Parts: sequence; structure tokens; C-alpha cells
Amino acid sequence: FREYSDVAPGQPMEDRVVAMLGVVAERLGALVSGWLRVGFCQGNFNSDNCLVGGRTMDYGPFGWMDNYDPLFAKWTGSGDHYAFLNQPGAAIANYHTLVTSMGPLLGPDAEPRLVELLRAGAETIRSAASDTFRLKMGFGASGSEVA
Repeated sequence: FREYSDVAPGQPMEDRVVAMLGVVAERLGALVSGWLRVGFCQGNFNSDNCLVGGRTMDYGPFGWMDNYDPLFAKWTGSGDHYAFLNQPGAAIANYHTLVTSMGPLLGPDAEPRLVELLRAGAETIRSAASDTFRLKMGFGASGSEVA
């Protein structure tokens, strides 16, 4: 929990894991929504270069779009999976890998908690991306009276 020493300190391991995974989803949502906001495509956002702290450590291939293209990618082998508009889905896939790997820390009856963590985390990441587009279009944030 080096990156998350402030999350649920002093609580039982299971509670700390659940709390940490909630914050991871928030950080991943902020990361990819920031990319979407400025037209950046990471290009190869798979789980081996997605840090648990909500950052990426892979520095290529990446780039900014000159013209809007939802399937823009800098790497010719990236396919649609790592394309610009699919970055939230890649973050969700990476989150899934992390949540699954943390399952043993949640005890033998972890399956229902894992399913809920995956659902909630995916929703958090999708909401961050949706809020970015909503704000770019001039509407208020999710849940505001403007949108």
C-alpha cells in the first residue's frame, strides 16, 4: 500500500484493499479522461505499463491527434483496442487485471465483492470519461442541473 498509505489506515486488510481499489478506479478515470480532454493517445495502455498509482510508465508509442479520429493510434499494431476513444475501455481492462489479482486478499468468499468492485470501478472510469466530453461540450458535470 505504498501508494495508498492514506487510504483506510489501521483498517483490516480486506477493507483497505476495497478502499484502495476504489481510489485506483478514480485515478485511472482521471488519467484517461485527461488524455481524452487534450487529444492524447497513450497507444499501448495494457496492464504491464499501467501503474497501480493511476499512472502509466510506458512512454511510447504515444501522441496527440492533429485531427479528431476516434480510432487514432500512433502504433500501427495497436489495433482498435488501444485507439484514442477506447482508452477508457483499456483502463477498465487494466483495472480488471488488478482487481482479479487482489482477490486472494479478500478471502475465500471474495467472488461477490470482486464482481461489485469491477462493476463500480468500470462505472467510475466511464463516468470520468463522460464528464470530460460533457464539459468539453459546455454542459455541467454529471448530476448538475445544466446537463
